[in-house]
Amino acid sequence: MKNYIKGRGILVGTFTELDLKNGRDKEAVEKKKKETGLSYTNTEFVRKNGNIVSIRIYVCTVDDIRI
Repeated sequence: MKNYIKGRGILVGTFTELDLKNGRDKEAVEKKKKETGLSYTNTEFVRKNGNIVSIRIYVCTVDDIRI
């Protein structure tokens, strides 16, 4: 798969707290799931000066899910 990062997946996007409140993350994840056929997600926090400022969301295979 193009742009697939082993252990993470395919990046859907980086979302702020406002994006999460407005549901932009869910729309983007569903769109990417349909495009790729992948069913699972991974997330990672983006920190600036020790504070979480956004979250990166990836769609991935069952083998790359981080629990």
